[in-house]
Amino acid sequence: MSKSSYFRLIANQAIYVIIAQLIPVICSPILTRVYDENGMAEVTGLVSLCSILIVASTGKLENALVLEKNKGRIKDVLGLNTLFAFIFFVIVFALVFIFKDFLVRSFKLNHTVYLVPFYVLFYAFFNILNYWFIREKKFTLKAISKIVESIIYVALALLVAKVFGRNEFGLAIGKITGVIIGCLFLFLKAKSSLPVVKYNFKSMKNIFLKYKDFPLHNVPSNMINIVGIQLIVVFLGIYYTKEEVGYFGLANMIVVLPVSFVAQTISNIFFEKVVESFKSGKVSEVKSTFLNTLGILLLFGIPVFLTLKFYGEDIIVLIFGKDWEISGKVVEIISLVFISQILVSPLGIILVGINKIKLNAYWQYGRFILMVFLLFIGADLLRLDYFDLLFLYSIGVLVSYVFYLVIIFKSVFGLGK
Repeated sequence: MSKSSYFRLIANQAIYVIIAQLIPVICSPILTRVYDENGMAEVTGLVSLCSILIVASTGKLENALVLEKNKGRIKDVLGLNTLFAFIFFVIVFALVFIFKDFLVRSFKLNHTVYLVPFYVLFYAFFNILNYWFIREKKFTLKAISKIVESIIYVALALLVAKVFGRNEFGLAIGKITGVIIGCLFLFLKAKSSLPVVKYNFKSMKNIFLKYKDFPLHNVPSNMINIVGIQLIVVFLGIYYTKEEVGYFGLANMIVVLPVSFVAQTISNIFFEKVVESFKSGKVSEVKSTFLNTLGILLLFGIPVFLTLKFYGEDIIVLIFGKDWEISGKVVEIISLVFISQILVSPLGIILVGINKIKLNAYWQYGRFILMVFLLFIGADLLRLDYFDLLFLYSIGVLVSYVFYLVIIFKSVFGLGK
């Protein structure tokens, strides 16, 4: 893939994903008039909890779909992934029943806690299909599926509000249905090219042993990392009101969730390019791809960060009204989270691509410890007010990602030495 083709591919995918994320953002003024901060808190809690669980749903073995060179073994990789997903679904179902009260209290899932296993299962399938399309170099379909998901999310949330009136569960119902329809869209597009999966347990065992570092090291470290990211929702749920969780939820939907999907899309393309170059022994190409991608992220990230930092409250009040002014203040605070994640998150996958999985894991463990320490000190010991805790959280994220970028730089430019 030439440099110009690489840039063009990233630009095209970013446009699709931005459109997908703009749909709920553009419709948010309507959604916030039929759903209050409690409804926003419900969907925020659902997404936060499921984000943690999704990490382990396939054992991160979907990476093997890109890494495996032997085409004849791909059906076994797919079989292992789907088997993992079904087993994990059963485990999550049991955990929801056992720890229902804790989950409802911590994540404010008063009405949607039993949807969690289904959200996790279909998102696992979504990830498996996503990595299949990365292997096939068909990046556009995943981006289009996010548009389908967003349209279904908004449409069904509005339909539920129309049928049931003001409620707290419609946004969450729309969210999970959007994921299911998006997954079905990808499956229909992949159906003709997917190999027929036969569950040969001996072959799947060999695949598991070959890629055991993913479930043994990548899953725990990634789960710790996601827990670290979602800890703010847990601490807000425990120490602050459901309304304050809702205000954070809107700000998070406007700032952090869109950037996470853009970052993931860029990361997927970046990962495929890096793996291809690294397999071929083209170390200089790995380094140039890294620098070029960082440049793209800077061009996109800096202007958006400055806009959010200095005009976030004005924008939120203008679009959503004075009732959501608190969310505007939150947007300005967590703009630091935006710039940290948009610049560094897409690049972190390079450590997996160059076989530095354990190093990546060590950073994720360190980040988790830092965030637990800061949030516990801030919320429990110092009893900081709502905005001060969010500022402390944002500073913690910024510091951890600066350190991550240093690790990535040293690893990439240490190649070949």
